[in-house]
Amino acid sequence: MRHSTILATGVLALALGPAAALAACDISGPADVSANQSFSLCAPSGNGYRYEWYGPGITANQRGRCVTVAGRSRGTYEYLLVVSVNGQEVDRCRSVVNVGGATGGVESCTINGPTTLESGGTAQLCATGAVLHSYSWEGPNGFSANTSCVTVSDPGTYILTTRNPITGSMRQCTHRIDYVGSSGASGTSECAISGPDVIPFGQSVQLCGPARSNVSYQWRGPNGFLSSSRCIQTTRIGSYTLVIRNRSNGYTESCTQTLYQDNTGDDQGDDADNVVSGNCPRAVPFWRRQCASGARSFSTSEMRALAQRIDQESDYFNWGDDLSSFCQTISPTGPLTQRKRAAREYAALLANVLAGEYVSATSDGVQVSLDRDTEVNYQGTTTIGDLIVRADRMFVSGRGSFNRLYQVLHAVNGGQGIGPTCE
Repeated sequence: MRHSTILATGVLALALGPAAALAACDISGPADVSANQSFSLCAPSGNGYRYEWYGPGITANQRGRCVTVAGRSRGTYEYLLVVSVNGQEVDRCRSVVNVGGATGGVESCTINGPTTLESGGTAQLCATGAVLHSYSWEGPNGFSANTSCVTVSDPGTYILTTRNPITGSMRQCTHRIDYVGSSGASGTSECAISGPDVIPFGQSVQLCGPARSNVSYQWRGPNGFLSSSRCIQTTRIGSYTLVIRNRSNGYTESCTQTLYQDNTGDDQGDDADNVVSGNCPRAVPFWRRQCASGARSFSTSEMRALAQRIDQESDYFNWGDDLSSFCQTISPTGPLTQRKRAAREYAALLANVLAGEYVSATSDGVQVSLDRDTEVNYQGTTTIGDLIVRADRMFVSGRGSFNRLYQVLHAVNGGQGIGPTCE
């Protein structure tokens, strides 16, 4: 069966010129095999074709023209092939294999939904089968669900398993979502730039792209900054964009990191006469230091009280006066997803607001505050207080552009765009 993909431009993917046109996108391979019997699937051959395989029992990064699938238990399985030319997806093919005497196609678990996702956005995927079937989803970053429709925010491969409670028949379907601007497997994870978010005054910082073989790096930044190194050293605030290109297949990924001026120095705000407004926000590095007892401006008891106040303010955070939970949010472990980044900034935002309401200055004179009435413009919100309400709803529901929310929270915590501050 053959499926044409529509690109963002609205033009059929097959209309890419003679070199990209596919004579056929049918997958060759068996329609029926015995239970636990391995089988092979093959793509059509063509000059310049690149292949990516997805589906039950297929390991990651299978890019040969043919793929072998290990034996499966009884059921019906759908496999997806993405064909690209010159780094551009031109078609998607699907193949159904019945295992162990299973019959029928995949109508009961066909997945409807987009094949691309903007960074920071969400997409809805829905099963189209009979209502009597049960549903089980699995996807990237441990995603799972048991509803007929799901809202997802991560690119990658999603597999839907449906079961008929009467006959016990099982079917698995495959759906692939890539980031807009990425091609195929190059969009399996967000391009990650390692390095700080802030530049201490008078110092430089290093930003690095992920270490990969057979790729090129291209940086662009403020004031015409250019570099082809994996790591760069800079003293300028602003947005830095990295484009990573695979030299073999032309796949590209891009990611951006914005550097702000550090406003966390312990000598800032020591003189109360210098305070010109109720805004003395502190960026995430300041709050990260409060989790290291040797470098705190707040005492342990003050930090526990602050953690409890954050819990009381937010329906999303639920840790009481557990300081370690606050610190885990400020310094998350594992892959730094968009949601984790936004949650880190949200915890810092609440800490800035509540610290200002709880104590105007720490024992060593550091000013910390953020006025709820400060004006801010984000998707209809008008004040910091409104922003807190909207952000909390987003985290509780798990829906919304966490990348955009991160950018707004990061700017506020860095004292950007909120009028005069203690700086």
